[in-house]
Amino acid sequence: QVVAKIMSTYPERADVIEKACYALRGLSIKNQVNCGLMHRYDIHKMTLDAMAQHSTEGTRFWVNTVRLLLNMCKAGKQYAEDIQRAEGDMRIIEVIYANTEDDAVVKFCCRVLERLATRSTYMSILENSVIHALNPALSRGEEHAESVVAVMKVIDRLAQFSRTNSEAMGIFIAENAHKAVVSCVKEHRSNASILAPAIECLCQLSHDHHCSSTIVRLGVVEVVRDALEELAYDEAFCLSALNLLDRLAFNSSNITAIVESGVIHEATETALTYIDSVGIVSRYLSSSSRVCSFKNTAIRLAPDVIPAMIKIMGNFLDDQTMLLASFAALGSLTFSPQTAVLVAQKSSELTQKTMKQHIRDKQLQKAALEYLSSLFLQPKAAEDAILKTTIMPTVVQILKAHDDVLIENVLNVLQHASMSTNSVKTYMKEHSIIQDLKDAKIKFGTVPSLVEQIDVIIESILTPKIDPNELNFAQAKKEDYVDTAKIWKEEKKNVEKGYVISNKLKNFLIAGMEIKIHHKKHGPIDTHLHVSKNLKNIVWTKGLAGAKAKGMGTWRMRRVRAGYNKEDFHKKAGFKTKIPMADRCFLLMGEDATIPFECPTEPTRNRWVKALEALKLHHKENRKLATDYITDGVYKGFQARI
Repeated sequence: QVVAKIMSTYPERADVIEKACYALRGLSIKNQVNCGLMHRYDIHKMTLDAMAQHSTEGTRFWVNTVRLLLNMCKAGKQYAEDIQRAEGDMRIIEVIYANTEDDAVVKFCCRVLERLATRSTYMSILENSVIHALNPALSRGEEHAESVVAVMKVIDRLAQFSRTNSEAMGIFIAENAHKAVVSCVKEHRSNASILAPAIECLCQLSHDHHCSSTIVRLGVVEVVRDALEELAYDEAFCLSALNLLDRLAFNSSNITAIVESGVIHEATETALTYIDSVGIVSRYLSSSSRVCSFKNTAIRLAPDVIPAMIKIMGNFLDDQTMLLASFAALGSLTFSPQTAVLVAQKSSELTQKTMKQHIRDKQLQKAALEYLSSLFLQPKAAEDAILKTTIMPTVVQILKAHDDVLIENVLNVLQHASMSTNSVKTYMKEHSIIQDLKDAKIKFGTVPSLVEQIDVIIESILTPKIDPNELNFAQAKKEDYVDTAKIWKEEKKNVEKGYVISNKLKNFLIAGMEIKIHHKKHGPIDTHLHVSKNLKNIVWTKGLAGAKAKGMGTWRMRRVRAGYNKEDFHKKAGFKTKIPMADRCFLLMGEDATIPFECPTEPTRNRWVKALEALKLHHKENRKLATDYITDGVYKGFQARI
């Protein structure tokens, strides 16, 4: 009370005010009762008035006055609100403007602003140009680290409240707060004490898509990548960096930059280094799953991401929260057939362990079944998972339990499995899954949707899957065609049916055989000779170990001759190593090349000659040319397939 009377009696004496604030500061440290008495005597109002009156004083005056306000803000939320109502934020901002180069003053002013910023007051603080006052402090060097970190914390605090308010984020963008923070990050990329709060600040600002795109465009992702490698020893920084990466991945326009930068590789190494840290691993799973939800990026990142996800899931088989995050991350890899096949077997084994270990956890069982349902949408992945692991008996066991909560998820898994491949259909028949479905149909007979779905699954299991490439559309019925000549009253040109190659020879040509092709320089080379499914190309490989295939169009084939005569070539010396055997060799003669092939036996050679001659005749008789339908410029009509 005496000190308050002195402050009200001598407001023009800066030295008296400074000593009074120093005394009160000592009394207010961690003492809520004393702060309540100071509030009763309006100490905060007199301090703010003195700060406005003595704006040109030195560091000692500002440190004592501002720290007194800071102690009162720490004592209780109501005291901070009273200081805010007395326009304390404006006074603090004015002090920052006047003492930008004074680290101690800026640091304590920022701590007061951090206490004053609440959900109800942050907008008024932003409107008082606080960002404009703080921006110059961000461009200072490492010797001013304390003030830079204090400024970062204020911006972070304000951004936390502003991220859902487009008007408040507009103030950040207009004042270039995100650009100032990015510049600070680039300048202090090797200083973990500054980089960590700066990354946290960017994480809050990146909730706005415009800020997020600008942050990535200015090169923050590359800085994070380098920092994850240099500061891998700092666990707190690694957590902040992965948190920012996760936040940036929310914006789909940033995905390409994230993939191109290679930051996912460093993030993977960090997650495996701190594999027991739930915070780091969960952020890694979240960010990598968002990036891998795009097909092309998933294929590109698969060598880094898939082994790490499998290892993380195996490390947290007892943690429900981490298992849920692992299933969500692995689910993003099932959108692409290639990555689904890579992850199918290992993930199915871990899923089976999870379902057996947490048999009473319905939420986890449901997440596991949803993942399997997504995985089985890729036919090849479903075949690998079901035939190479024992995941299906575990799923069927849940079906037999007739659980009302999980029955829909189990049926979805079985339905997607039944639509995959014929091998899976055969597996489901052999293991009596149809009978288990019929039992479930009796149990849930009162639910029409489940009964209908069970019928669809049984029908799908019993119906073989047909490859459209194997269908012979040439054998269509007459009623499948419409004769346009009848509609337009045109004269129809009669075309007699030509020779059609037999199915036996056709299958022989399409399957092909491993024989030898004679190269003039390299001698006999193993090759696989076959004909394409549409019978339009004769294809052979130079070697059997994944070599590039060569071919000849069927229309270029002129004749096929058994045996070998030196007259077929310019000179016998053309073969440097070995001449083809006459009784096993046949020559495929085209328009501009003659290719010698050698079969293992003479009957095999004769069969190839017969099949290729039949192919040549089939092509000659069945090819359709435009001149077949036009005579003297008059259209004669044609047959059109429905």
